[in-house]
Amino acid sequence: MAAVFVQCIRIITEVVKEFIIQASTFYIVIIQYKTVKVDGVNIFFRQAENMKKATILLLHGFPSSSHMFRNLIKELADEYNIIAPDYPGFGNSDQPPIDEFEYTFDNLANVINNFVEGIKLDKYSIYVHDYGAPVGFRLAVKHPERIQSIITQNGNAYEEGLLPYQNNLKQYAIWQQYFRTYSPPTLVAWGKNDIFFGTQGALAFQKDIKDVEVHLLNTGHFPLEEDLDVSVTLIKRFLSERIIF
Repeated sequence: MAAVFVQCIRIITEVVKEFIIQASTFYIVIIQYKTVKVDGVNIFFRQAENMKKATILLLHGFPSSSHMFRNLIKELADEYNIIAPDYPGFGNSDQPPIDEFEYTFDNLANVINNFVEGIKLDKYSIYVHDYGAPVGFRLAVKHPERIQSIITQNGNAYEEGLLPYQNNLKQYAIWQQYFRTYSPPTLVAWGKNDIFFGTQGALAFQKDIKDVEVHLLNTGHFPLEEDLDVSVTLIKRFLSERIIF
């Protein structure tokens, strides 16, 4: 199936919406750039709107932004409703000064939780990468009833394989208890050459989650940049088998 990708800001015409529905031999992906105010901060997000489909919330890592998902969104948009926000201080979201905003994972997660509630997402899967893991796993613990599945690419929740980044160690036990209690279907598609998050961190998810797939990819810390096709294939198959909307 061929794809035509169209980017626009904020507005989709009814004509284009109708064309998407009726097209049979190809599809058009509209990626909207939007901004919504959350707790006094303008949060920028990308959306490939498909409200009749299951929602995937893409949570970016450091030092990136929703820009890291520019290619993944195009690949998933025909089958899912895709939301990819920039955290405060990242990408195109506001960057309030440090004396006016607390740049902690707790606060970033609170903002993204309020963002999710503001745009009225009741159920969704989360994709987490790097920084996205401590944000996304906090969302899952806070509202486990909303999480349909988890996809992690080099987003850690265990001490195994953890090298220099140990800021969230106190949270790990909480996240692991969430995994054991709710056992969300989880795909671990991990760049095995990551010098920061080793492969033991990927394998460790098998300890606590019953329905988990672990794939070690021949990439470094950014699998989407190094081998998009492999990641897309794994993500699409996993979601199609686990998510019923």
